[in-house]
Amino acid sequence: MGKIHDLKILKEYFDAKLAGIKPFEIRKNDRDFQVGDYLRLREIVPIPNTLPVMYDYTGRVLITEVVYILHGVGLQDDYVALGERPEDYLENDYLPGTVKHVVNLSGGKDSTAMLLMMLEDKKPIDYIIFADTGKDFPQMRDHLTKLAEYIKQHYPEAPEITVLRSEKTFDYLMFDHIKIRGKNKGKKGYGWASMIARWCTAELKTRVIEDFIKSLGEKCVQYIGIAADEPERLRKIPNMVYPLNERGITEAAALQYCYERGFDWGGLYNYFDRVSCWCCPLKNQKELKNLYMHFPELWAELKEMDKKAFNQFKHSYSVQQLEEKFAREVALEGGGNG
Repeated sequence: MGKIHDLKILKEYFDAKLAGIKPFEIRKNDRDFQVGDYLRLREIVPIPNTLPVMYDYTGRVLITEVVYILHGVGLQDDYVALGERPEDYLENDYLPGTVKHVVNLSGGKDSTAMLLMMLEDKKPIDYIIFADTGKDFPQMRDHLTKLAEYIKQHYPEAPEITVLRSEKTFDYLMFDHIKIRGKNKGKKGYGWASMIARWCTAELKTRVIEDFIKSLGEKCVQYIGIAADEPERLRKIPNMVYPLNERGITEAAALQYCYERGFDWGGLYNYFDRVSCWCCPLKNQKELKNLYMHFPELWAELKEMDKKAFNQFKHSYSVQQLEEKFAREVALEGGGNG
């Protein structure tokens, strides 16, 4: 790899490069530019009311490779024209081959749409990772199989989906894990999760993903599927990118995009707003009622889990109480379970 040259660039020229109409730089040759070198171009804008004019960085960066150098021909003796390939522009702060691009695939509509869009746009992807909690809907497992086959057929150069699992299972953590600190030190099991204690996300997703990223031993960019109409979920964390938000893709648009490509999750989105763990106590009552009515085997397992847990499924209801409530509602509606 050639040298890396950090250079400033005014906004008008930065935008021209993004538009693909300025595939060159004219620079003073005080750096001994060579073909194969990289230019890291950092956008600057004038700071208002400064005399003489001062400039500040916007944070936008382009990296491109020098593929041709022109001397003379109207240029001052100490200046050169540096030719670049427009398709080599990268809207990030990393050089090709110096960073790993990791797509976080939850399996839902947003992360699936994000992954497919990145593949269609030929974005660099080194890993596609899915954190398996062991409590996904059977339809989700079918979706992941179908997605893997689709990627292999349409994008054979893309990496396979890497499934990550904690050494400790969901059931072990919920019922048998001995706490070693805090006010519940010595007690068994985390019990049902809550908004302030989402141990399942922390232990079975966040931690295993963080461990995987660390195991790579390299600088990584993670791509997260959060839609444009979920700004409250965005986090300003270094090296995390939100492609759907950047493209203005809403949740509804992401789902439609997936439907148009044949992904329907076996109809799960007809019943649930989110299709992550089927046993999540943070589901709203509409979703839980649909679980009771349309997924009786999972509901029966949920009842057994609630019997074993030291805490109640929801603050206001046990699973049994929810069943009784839903049964009354269904009877009034003239429906049935199944």
